[in-house]
Amino acid sequence: MTAADPVAALLADLEAAVGRLATTIEGIDEEALRRPSLLPGWSRAHVLSHLARNGDGMRNLLLAARTGAAVYMYASGAVRNADIEAGAGRDAEVIALDALVSAERFLVEGRAMPDDAWAATIRTMPAAPPMTATEVVSRRLNEVETHHVDLGMAYTFADSPLAGRFMDALAVRSATAGVGPFTLSATDQQRSWDIGTGTGVTVEGPTARLLLWALGRGSGEGLTSGSAELPPPPDWG
Repeated sequence: MTAADPVAALLADLEAAVGRLATTIEGIDEEALRRPSLLPGWSRAHVLSHLARNGDGMRNLLLAARTGAAVYMYASGAVRNADIEAGAGRDAEVIALDALVSAERFLVEGRAMPDDAWAATIRTMPAAPPMTATEVVSRRLNEVETHHVDLGMAYTFADSPLAGRFMDALAVRSATAGVGPFTLSATDQQRSWDIGTGTGVTVEGPTARLLLWALGRGSGEGLTSGSAELPPPPDWG
């Protein structure tokens, strides 16, 4: 890969995102780890355990792209959920280290991929829609950055250099996700994104708060709309 290669840029962004996560969770203690995250029903321990298993699962997909083997992300949804629950019960130091080591394993696999393997088509599960290995890296970046915010610690979307990119991706995804329609208008960027197809209410506010609300992580505090109340946030399924 060359420095101008889109995959190289994604891997560089991912490495930086992992570095930011490492800074946040360095020295995290048991009390902090057991507190609720921004995801209903999940503690911070659950979020980090999920990130670790997600890293291993997405590394499986890169292995599938590189070798042509029928390797999937998880053995099953039940195994995935059981692994997260079991992982969340471990000591804080082990959970934090697992999240970071799995992230590094993914990066090592990504850096070792031959150029012609990035266009290979793989599936997360046998019946899942196909995607390319390049999309796997993009999805892993989304997972690391979004779940970093989900920890509910010092890091928010206001700190993320990727917030605008995430909003762009939501707008693209919404065209086929059956959500909306409404417009997200960022008062700190003078930018807007149409969510869904058609004309709907405009929701205004800072980019970070718009993104948090659009992903179902926030109450909508600090946002306004043309109606008395905000519309329900998108249900991404």
